[in-house]
Amino acid sequence: MLTLSDPDAAALEDARRRGEYVWVDLLDPADDVLRRTSQVLGVHPLALEDSEEFSQRPKLDHYGDHLLLVFYGARLEEDGAISLVETHLVVGAQWLVTVRRHPCLSLDTLHDRGLADPGDDRWIVYRVVDALTDSYFPVLNEIDQRVDQLEEEVLEGRVRDARRDTVVLRKPVLKIGRVLGAQRDVFDRSVPDLIRTPSLGPGAAAYLRDVQDHLHRLTDRADAERDRLTGLVHLSEDMTNTRLAAASERFALIATIFLPLTAVSSFFGMNFSWMVERLDSLGWFLALGIGLPTLLLAAIVLIIVRRGWSR
Repeated sequence: MLTLSDPDAAALEDARRRGEYVWVDLLDPADDVLRRTSQVLGVHPLALEDSEEFSQRPKLDHYGDHLLLVFYGARLEEDGAISLVETHLVVGAQWLVTVRRHPCLSLDTLHDRGLADPGDDRWIVYRVVDALTDSYFPVLNEIDQRVDQLEEEVLEGRVRDARRDTVVLRKPVLKIGRVLGAQRDVFDRSVPDLIRTPSLGPGAAAYLRDVQDHLHRLTDRADAERDRLTGLVHLSEDMTNTRLAAASERFALIATIFLPLTAVSSFFGMNFSWMVERLDSLGWFLALGIGLPTLLLAAIVLIIVRRGWSR
């Protein structure tokens, strides 16, 4: 197998004359490179047009003796961001063209392996699809660890930052779930078509079913992480509401304690002539000014403790 990343017409023509399988892996190619490659290999104009246009849904289109498969991988950026790697596979009888705009560790490793071992051409279409599929596992593992950390932050009371990070993380998780669901459905329908390509054949059916199984598992994991994040949003709201309720309860207890004391002090603070003339001794001061408020305070505290309102 001949693996090329910057092909020229002479190398492609020479490989086709020898009957050697060619994998052209183009990373963010210029338009003239893609068009020149497509012209030499005889790619259908519509397939070429689709290969140049990104942000497409996962799909499989037939163009006579070759087909176009839009497939997605995933990658972790250096800053921790999560992104999808859209890859267009144009599959012919003796050649494969992959077009992508961003690196993908699993696919880059497969590309380097093909350069190191040019004779290894065993079902390269399956191996590319499998590499893109496997690229989701480390990404979902990272998401799972981040969700675990967010759950700990919420339970520890750091709700505000955790809720913000949950909303930020939920966006790529939702996108991954949508893409994986569509990719799973397309691949389930595409296996018979892929088996009929000369580069695979019926012997690859078991391997393609393994990719199907991985896609189903990944879709289930993405859905599970989405549900966990949704539950985390609800949990953070519940924790916030619980803290607000506890604070309101404390303020209510304080108000309950001071309400009768305020009523007593307000009553005896009014300058009625009857009270001014009669409540003028030290005994009245100790009984009504000190004793009555203290008795009321003790009674309120006793009621609060016995009914468990202070917990």
